[in-house]
Amino acid sequence: MVCLFLAGLVRPLGTWAAGRSSDGLVVLYDFRLAKGGIVRDRSGAGQPLDLTIENLKNVRRSEGALEVRGQTLIRSDMPADKVFKAVRRSGEITIEAWVRPAN
Repeated sequence: MVCLFLAGLVRPLGTWAAGRSSDGLVVLYDFRLAKGGIVRDRSGAGQPLDLTIENLKNVRRSEGALEVRGQTLIRSDMPADKVFKAVRRSGEITIEAWVRPAN
């Protein structure tokens, strides 16, 4: 299970920066959809590990952004096996997040 505890605004770049590698991605959440309770895994690696937003009243979505405005849980509905296996295999993990705090 993947759990994200977020506050403020999460906003990735709309396009990949020049020279950025997508090799080895295990999960990718780009917040492309502007509505709904699912955050899609767009990595293309194995079975998607989509996330569910439990309290939609406490989030605001727009294309490329997710603003968490109150308490909610954003989590996968199944174990994050592909993440765990990749970390065990390599002994490494890299996480990139573009975050703009509300204050």
